[in-house]
Amino acid sequence: MRCHHTIALLALAGAVGCRRTPEGLSIDEARVHVLPAIKRAVAAGRFLEAERACARPIAELAWIQRQDAALAKELGRLCTHDVQLALLAIAVHKVETARRDQPDAHDLPECHDVAYDRAMQTLAQHRSGDDATTAFMERFVVACPRLTE
Repeated sequence: MRCHHTIALLALAGAVGCRRTPEGLSIDEARVHVLPAIKRAVAAGRFLEAERACARPIAELAWIQRQDAALAKELGRLCTHDVQLALLAIAVHKVETARRDQPDAHDLPECHDVAYDRAMQTLAQHRSGDDATTAFMERFVVACPRLTE
């Protein structure tokens, strides 16, 4: 009889650990693998890697929120703000460097940075803008004024 209770408990534990998003991401996988991978990438300055790792949990953030609010909050902060702000900072640094090197250039390729556009879109979509975001946007406009006229 004891064996049956153990099997029943293991089955119940497995069912709880297997809560999955419609796309197949389990809460445990998000907590144990995805979140640490994002944190490692951010700590190493690999923000594009972090952004790629964020794609799946962000697509399922509402579902994750219903299952584990604390995990959703941390993933949301990292993926919709911290990583995006870092990508924005990199794009602004690139465009400011290019403008210093070519002050009279009419149009700089760096002014058409896809990472900047994506970061701005994500920050706006998730209403993650703040003073730092605004400051980076203003710096981008100074370096690329013709795009905003």
